[in-house]
Amino acid sequence: MKLFIYSLLLAVSYISIAQRPDFESLKSAISEAKSEEARLHAITQYGDALPNNRFNEVLLLADSIETVSENSTNPELATATSQFLKGISYFKSRDFIKAKGFLRNSAAYYSSVGSDIEFRAKNVLGLTYIRLREIDSAIYLYNEVLSRIPESNLQGRISTHGNLGSAYRQSGDYTKALEHLQAVYQLDSANAFTQINTAMNMAHIYQDMELYERSITTLKQVNIESAPPIPPKAVYYNNLANSFRKNEQIDSALYYFKFGLQVARQIEFEQGEFTALSNLIECQMALNQLDSIPNLIASLEKVSNARSMDAALRVNFIKGQYHLKVGQPQEAISYLLLAEREANKPQLQGMKPGIYHQLIDAYNADENTVKAKEYIVKLDQFRESPANSKRERFLADAKANYLLAVTEQELDEKNKEVVDSSNKVIIFGGAAALLMVIAFVLFRLNKKSTETLVSQEQEKADLQKEIEKQRTQIIELKSKAVLETQEIVSIKSDGHYLEFSLRNKPKPEVDRNKLKDILEVLPDFFIQIHRSYIINIKEVRVKYADKVEMKNGDELPVSRKFKEEFNAALSKLDS
Repeated sequence: MKLFIYSLLLAVSYISIAQRPDFESLKSAISEAKSEEARLHAITQYGDALPNNRFNEVLLLADSIETVSENSTNPELATATSQFLKGISYFKSRDFIKAKGFLRNSAAYYSSVGSDIEFRAKNVLGLTYIRLREIDSAIYLYNEVLSRIPESNLQGRISTHGNLGSAYRQSGDYTKALEHLQAVYQLDSANAFTQINTAMNMAHIYQDMELYERSITTLKQVNIESAPPIPPKAVYYNNLANSFRKNEQIDSALYYFKFGLQVARQIEFEQGEFTALSNLIECQMALNQLDSIPNLIASLEKVSNARSMDAALRVNFIKGQYHLKVGQPQEAISYLLLAEREANKPQLQGMKPGIYHQLIDAYNADENTVKAKEYIVKLDQFRESPANSKRERFLADAKANYLLAVTEQELDEKNKEVVDSSNKVIIFGGAAALLMVIAFVLFRLNKKSTETLVSQEQEKADLQKEIEKQRTQIIELKSKAVLETQEIVSIKSDGHYLEFSLRNKPKPEVDRNKLKDILEVLPDFFIQIHRSYIINIKEVRVKYADKVEMKNGDELPVSRKFKEEFNAALSKLDS
């Protein structure tokens, strides 16, 4: 059996990968093993280490071990090894349903014999749960692993914390997600690869919550200059640039996309080059730096094979934007229609709003108002789709819960500081001659503490108000009428009264109130566009130079004072 397995391993592993020299040491461990148990363990490590595109080799190893398991001196171990490798193979090939059963069975065996492979099997099993959207199962499994995995198994603990962070992110518990990712950061502080990837995962969570400044701060904590030129370094620069871009700091975004492009080209990392180029082009268009864009698009097309999933969409979308920018609407429409066709793929549906917006502008520029209105309707339908609404509610709740948790923690820490300060004053007092001084100090400290606590309570109240705005689904007017915020199209001020235009009611709801007061309790998708108007930006059908047309047909003025904020809100809605 030993000779058969080793011969087969050599047959399937001649195709080596230059950037993974550790494969040689893994193969050496197989040939140098002194027992069948040691050899099976080494084969397990080798199959696990193979990259995803070599999943067939992993399956071939699993099948070969299963074939000869009956003649093994330890048939149960041979069977478990085969099942683990099958689970790994199916996971690498994205057949997660098949992977789950094999990984579960092998983990149970390794647990019964006290093997560390149990924790590796369970880590991959947890990722399988995440891919299958069984998030609660993943969280339960990873917490169980953390409670049992030895402190000495550092790599296992790092993987488990990282995967648990991913699971909590999927569940919407961003506080716990960041807590576990921070644990990875601390456990593997000397590993540049881990530091970069962990910082990017944390930044993605902040981006989900639109906390772009925190995303930028988190990424900038990494000592990226000391990292060698590896693919994660290029991805890091692209992520940092994207955070600046979402924060509307286009010049900074452009600066870091150039760094990402430079690193990607240095190591011939075409996927990173494609990402940097496509975003760099869009940044230059936003800044109206159009001269070099045709050459950049040509470079983008040369590396498009690296992004088979979305390359055609991205290239055509960028070409469409460029032709619209240079006043060629018909050429823009032809490219944008190709992009729209690509966006029908399930994994690319999120690109549709951006494409629809460009098509609306292109058809309007081509004076084809019929087609423009057709795409206005498509955009409305996408925004109102159940999946899009569910995602918006998920992100709003996750952000609100995170902000509340962080604020409570900060207040607890500040209160502890105040108490500690008071205790120190009391401890160091005592001498009769200093009683007057101590009394004065305590008086001042108590006053300061009171002021601090009042300030903290105000901060908490302000943040709670902001959180409630995020969560608000209904509001109660002074007239005692109850309105769903999603149903409000616009609010008009008329003297001391407000008129609420609603989606499904022909007559407005009237309430004695002020625009300023009602805006404070509305969610963030409401914005003031004029001294007399607040609108629901999700109800905007089309934007003109100095007015907007709402989905109910109303045309409302946009004053110069509010135009910049309104444009920024629309851009953020579609990003």
